[in-house]
Amino acid sequence: LIFIAMVQALFCYIISGAVFRRLGITVQTMPKFRDWHMGWPALWGLIIALLAYLGYHYLHYDILKEIALNILYIYYPIMMATGISLVVWFYKNTRSLFMPIVLIVGAFLFPSGIIISIMMFSLFDTVVDFRGSFRRNAKNRPKNPMG
Repeated sequence: LIFIAMVQALFCYIISGAVFRRLGITVQTMPKFRDWHMGWPALWGLIIALLAYLGYHYLHYDILKEIALNILYIYYPIMMATGISLVVWFYKNTRSLFMPIVLIVGAFLFPSGIIISIMMFSLFDTVVDFRGSFRRNAKNRPKNPMG
């Protein structure tokens, strides 16, 4: 249900953008998919969800479990989308043949493991900012003297 609501919101965004353009109102475009990432304040929602789930285990109030699961159900597709965008960004910037092979083989052998790994990459990117580190290292990397 939550995923369907997110898809409906995307369709509403696309349709409203078309209507606004037709009316002559400028609409800010969305960033490229590979540049999507969660800001660090988004982690507070996950922290609240984990605290609610921990409170459920200690206090045995079912409402805390429901709160935790509802928050996590909202975060799962967001983490998946930002994790996939991170994988796409790494592929576009490294052009490694190793990564797609690992993802394809892993998707067939361990589908739930790949999904969890992609979501964890999204969380680590929120904290560590892989993209910023990669860009800074690329600027400081010496040029190849051989060519």
